[in-house]
Amino acid sequence: MSEFDTSKILLIGNSYSLPSLAVNIPWPMQLGINNKIEDMGATLDYQADVIINYPENYDYLIWLVGHHLRADPRANKQFILPYDWAEGDVWGELTRKLWFKKFTRLSWYNRIALLSVSAVLNYVPAEKLLLVPIYYPNVLEHELLKDHPSIWWHYLYKYRESDPDGSGHPNQNGHNKIAKEFQKEIYNRWKISLTLNGNIALN
Repeated sequence: MSEFDTSKILLIGNSYSLPSLAVNIPWPMQLGINNKIEDMGATLDYQADVIINYPENYDYLIWLVGHHLRADPRANKQFILPYDWAEGDVWGELTRKLWFKKFTRLSWYNRIALLSVSAVLNYVPAEKLLLVPIYYPNVLEHELLKDHPSIWWHYLYKYRESDPDGSGHPNQNGHNKIAKEFQKEIYNRWKISLTLNGNIALN
């Protein structure tokens, strides 16, 4: 059996698929998934637009579905509040309190997220799509979405709890675990065997 061309998998990722100071080899890199679009802070409607208008061919799509919406309400990367925060960032506390605890709880945000995911479900065939929730609660839990066969109910936020990096994301060991779980799910769902790359100690 010939090796699968991983460029045929398109990943729509976010901070849970990116490298960081605590993560040298994120899980997509471990699996050889390099055809990816990773926009920290992008809204779900922006990501849906990217998927629908993506110019290149792909056979399978993985979409990490994060917050209802992130800090980009116009879906053009002109953030209403700076999204990236770190120690000493004067916007960090305001972003957490005002944006994530207030704005993203508004009903119309959830409605836009629902419409965005629904648009992708109507565009990408179910057998070629994998939707993965990151946080709880998640728009994928909506009554109109929750039973869709493309959803893999494997919340990624649990890896930041078991293997935290100190900034609200999984550390390298967490990414190692995520890689193994994606490897199994991709095989079970699509019968695609992906090899774990590198000399990584997987616990």
